[in-house]
Amino acid sequence: MRHVLPGSWRHYVLFAAIIALGVFARVWEYRSLPPGLNQDDASNGVDAMSLYRYGTDRTGVPFPTRFVSWGSGQDALYGYVLVPLIAVAGLSSTLVRLPALFAGILSLPLIYFSGRKLRGPEFGLLAMFLLAISPWHIVISRQALEANLLPFLFMLGFACLLSTNVNNHWFVAACFILGIALYSYITSYLLIPFFLLFAIPALYLGRRISVGDLLAGILLLAVVAVPVVIYVIINSLGLPSVHLGSLTIPRLPSVSRISTDVAIFQPAPLLQLASSAKDLLYMLVFQLDGPFNSTGWGYLYRFTFPLILVGGWFVFRRPMDPVARRLFLGWLLAGLAVGVLVSPVFVHNNVLIVGLILLCAGFLEWMLIWKKTVFVLFAGLFLAVFLAFTLYYYSPDSIAQAQRDYHAGLLSALDYARTSTSGPICVIDDKIIMPYIFVLFSEKMAPDVGPDKIIYADPTSQYRNATSVGRYFFDTDHCPAYPLPTYVMAFSERSPLGANKTFETTRFGLFKVLVPLK
Repeated sequence: MRHVLPGSWRHYVLFAAIIALGVFARVWEYRSLPPGLNQDDASNGVDAMSLYRYGTDRTGVPFPTRFVSWGSGQDALYGYVLVPLIAVAGLSSTLVRLPALFAGILSLPLIYFSGRKLRGPEFGLLAMFLLAISPWHIVISRQALEANLLPFLFMLGFACLLSTNVNNHWFVAACFILGIALYSYITSYLLIPFFLLFAIPALYLGRRISVGDLLAGILLLAVVAVPVVIYVIINSLGLPSVHLGSLTIPRLPSVSRISTDVAIFQPAPLLQLASSAKDLLYMLVFQLDGPFNSTGWGYLYRFTFPLILVGGWFVFRRPMDPVARRLFLGWLLAGLAVGVLVSPVFVHNNVLIVGLILLCAGFLEWMLIWKKTVFVLFAGLFLAVFLAFTLYYYSPDSIAQAQRDYHAGLLSALDYARTSTSGPICVIDDKIIMPYIFVLFSEKMAPDVGPDKIIYADPTSQYRNATSVGRYFFDTDHCPAYPLPTYVMAFSERSPLGANKTFETTRFGLFKVLVPLK
């Protein structure tokens, strides 16, 4: 790879090969793995369908800048991106994951571009290679979790900043992109201001930006961010919802996640900050995650943290454009600040993780410069662990776990149940988180399960669940005794009423549908 400069055929071949590898890892068996949706994936699809059908989120709020969702809010950008796709192709579990797939694939040339701007074409290729084989990034490219748009948007804004000079307007474009990123995931409320505290002085003092573009970019960012600022104010002070034209900045029925997830708003904030710092270090070193985006293989394989540290020493020790150095340092420090302020799991630190992947590319570049045979050994090691991860990811044990995590067969079971009976339907499975969201997904937010038909167990809860939606009921206590309902339940569970012969049973993956016999 050494001396594989832009314009040489080897450079183009390696670039194309890495892109092909990354695309393959993200699209192979894409329709069937994961074999369903989790509750947040389904939530984004439901709110997008409601926007398309009614111009409101699923709770009836017109064009919200943030979805009310479970009661404590959910970022809305992913849902708005889904609306035109739903208009063309309808709502399905495959379609709802497409924005994440596109963002994951487009992130590969983006990190190449950023790496090339930071340290040159070889560094760009190495960074793209590591992102292409990252188990974490492969997994998030297959999920419809709204947070998974943030790394792509941040990288896009960062690439614009790296290209900024006094003769162009890339700073203004970067401010617009980073402003839009505020609507992708709530951690951006902290990440982007912290990052810009480093980026703006670096660009201005480095004479990369004119005063006119500086003012124009800041003004544009401020305008785009106005709904976010208002949202924080009204939900911190308990003020009513605000309307800006057709947009609604909602007052949530429950406490906002800003109040519950950010360390400085917790009791004993200094102790919470210390605990978060310790947990962040543990997460970064051992690459263990919480419930989301977790494969057990880490964000870049669990042996790499020492390589990241060495790569960081190499990257910041070697000559680099001073403005690019400050921008990259701002990226890392802003990411670390978010990790300390918010509970440290992969999903909260997704932008920091991409920065760490860039540092690991620095280690490989050092090996390439120091001794090519050692570089080849490490490159082979990465390819070997990627192969091992791929074999694991498609293994029967991994697929069986994914079927449990993503409720394989549930949507098909609900589709069958709603077309098999006009009577009540009971969904009984305490392993399904927020079962009502899958009903809304199956029904495509039809009028008979619209916003006014959702009955919540506790309307003010932070993660409120529904006891019924139209003719659907959840758990045995809320199921009607008459007329005898159709049941959707785990296949392994005993049939209700202890009378199997009373129902016609049809299996769908891990679930079954029991339709009363006439």
